[in-house]
Amino acid sequence: MSLNNRQITQNDSQNQAPMVKCQSAIHEQISLAQRAEAAKLDFVFKPDSLFVHPAMVYVLGVDPTLLLTMVAENTKKIGLVTTASTSFYPPYVLAKQLQSLHWISNGRAGWNIVTSIDGAENFGQVRTSSEERYAKAAECSEVVRNYGKAI
Repeated sequence: MSLNNRQITQNDSQNQAPMVKCQSAIHEQISLAQRAEAAKLDFVFKPDSLFVHPAMVYVLGVDPTLLLTMVAENTKKIGLVTTASTSFYPPYVLAKQLQSLHWISNGRAGWNIVTSIDGAENFGQVRTSSEERYAKAAECSEVVRNYGKAI
């Protein structure tokens, strides 16, 4: 069993400054993970979205992998599953981030491998077909696994 909870959004705390919202959200995520661990859940899962509406640019949210490093430092046993897209991130960067989470959490890291339909414009790219995304995901996943063996 796992816990999948959303991150703070623009409408959650309209009157708070973005930094206060972010710090509050981090503490909330840590608290939820601690409660999930106490309830003997297997892991917490952090989704991610690479599409940001122009009106919400200042509310990008906390990167799930970085957030889970904070959760790792405040929990002992619960698994930590991050979401990272193979569509836009270079395999070496993904490998380094996942290996870091693995080390920081003492082996509790997991990776939700996704391809991203939206968000290409945020990376200066154009939307690709499903076939292209899945082929890239297979290649990227293999490269990340190989980097993980070498790091």
